[in-house]
Amino acid sequence: MSGLIVTTLRYAIVLDLDDRAAAAVHEITERVAPGIGHRDISGASVAPHVTLAASSALDVEGFQSVLAAVSVRTSPVATTFASLGVFPTGEGVIFLAPTVSRELLDLQLQVITDLQDIGAQIEGYWLPGQWVPHCTLATGIPPELISRMVEGALKILRPTNASLVRLSLVEINSPRRLYAFELKPG
Repeated sequence: MSGLIVTTLRYAIVLDLDDRAAAAVHEITERVAPGIGHRDISGASVAPHVTLAASSALDVEGFQSVLAAVSVRTSPVATTFASLGVFPTGEGVIFLAPTVSRELLDLQLQVITDLQDIGAQIEGYWLPGQWVPHCTLATGIPPELISRMVEGALKILRPTNASLVRLSLVEINSPRRLYAFELKPG
């Protein structure tokens, strides 16, 4: 064995938004959810993104070359965030939904397949047929505030064009980016 390290930590493979779109998402979040901000469940600040998969039992070092190879053959993905959603779970999440293109679906399926090929465990929300592409605005919202935040978002929300430009591996619990690869220009 060549130093194979497999952990039971949780990881996310994400597509980062271009800087302009990320700034627009941050602005919406700050206007709609002041004090909550764009945060993950632990309360740490995270950059706006679309998660392609979440996984545990991942060989982080071995997956690095796989993700690098995917990024070399993948162009940035154009999308528009034109709708707002809420997950009906106890996590208190409101999100922007991207338009779903064949390129986005194919990329997500490729990442899922690559993870499964190296023995990673894919969490249920990200399995084919279960995945709901989204960019979280805020999470951890108390149930009694969700409707007010949705109402506020609807007042300011305008379609936001975005380019999904970078594939990153993020350790969910920290959260911290472990590595990232720019998608090749069109």
